[in-house]
Amino acid sequence: MKIDTDRFIGPEQASVRADGEQVGHVTTAEYGSQMLALGGVRHITGGNKREGVVACDTLLALCNKQPVELSVDGGAKLTIQAGAAPVIDGVREERMRVRLRLGDHRHVREGSGTVMSTRSSSSTTTSPACSPSIRPAASST
Repeated sequence: MKIDTDRFIGPEQASVRADGEQVGHVTTAEYGSQMLALGGVRHITGGNKREGVVACDTLLALCNKQPVELSVDGGAKLTIQAGAAPVIDGVREERMRVRLRLGDHRHVREGSGTVMSTRSSSSTTTSPACSPSIRPAASST
């Protein structure tokens, strides 16, 4: 899970918890964003039954764009939701990033909160921006 913030959320490898159960860990930050590794076989099937249920519930809520409250051992309390700015220790992240997405001819205008497509010259389509927001991390397979 990529969280667009450069604010400290916790030390690398710290446990990430939902409802008191470990559902993941903090991983290496990338390009000024904090990264969380959530779910995985160890949390879903390798721990106790409650840990697996909480991990699945957390991932399902995120996939359904519902807010999820997480805490990081030795770090911050987070409220994250797909498509929304994260809330870190009670403070909503306000910073917008300027992004150029190579290959799909899209860009995000600073502060606009809108992704604009420049592929078609006849019309411009808009959709909600993903920044600052939470995006699933790219698969490394």
